[in-house]
Amino acid sequence: MEESRGMILSFCRVKKEENPIYKIVDVGGAANGWSSEVSDLLIDYNPSTEHKNVLAADICTVEGWNAIYAYVQENGLFDFAICTHTLEDVYNPFFALQNLPKIAKSGIITMPSAKKEFSICESPEWAGYIHHRWVFDQLDGEMFIVPKLPVFDAILKMSNIKVPNFHVNDEIQYMWATEQGGISYKVFMDGYHGPTSKRVFDSCVKFLREILEK
Repeated sequence: MEESRGMILSFCRVKKEENPIYKIVDVGGAANGWSSEVSDLLIDYNPSTEHKNVLAADICTVEGWNAIYAYVQENGLFDFAICTHTLEDVYNPFFALQNLPKIAKSGIITMPSAKKEFSICESPEWAGYIHHRWVFDQLDGEMFIVPKLPVFDAILKMSNIKVPNFHVNDEIQYMWATEQGGISYKVFMDGYHGPTSKRVFDSCVKFLREILEK
């Protein structure tokens, strides 16, 4: 994570040196305000008051995005959007993925890799981080989104699938631009967990084997 943050900061510094009016928004980065040096606006459910310009908004709701749209309408589109280690936390990441290209011309999204999310990093009693709701990976070059179903923990405990250690494949990154069609993604089982429990179970096993054994 520190490596990607350094890369993002370097990229943004160069862009602002080349173009002093290059505008950057950080969506969901209130935890420690690491992007405050380069971002012109911080959007978060609980934004830091230390940032020079903040907007409190829930990116999972229409009301939250209406507030963001109003800001953009008054101040113009952002050139670049930063969204790091946020979408795996929120209950509706799809809303953010659909709306980010409407407020910025390009951006970067980062989150823990699927391998890390199924590693033992907080407790031997469960995989990944307890507060994360979603797992992200790549499928045919596209973002692949998987809900953290309870059955994944059961499969890992009852199978011979090898669980990676904490340090394996720390993070994945997605760069996007509206001129390239925005943010493309696919959803596990096309969003339908059925029609039988066996099909869901088999699909979960297949996914785990694909990401943990590759």
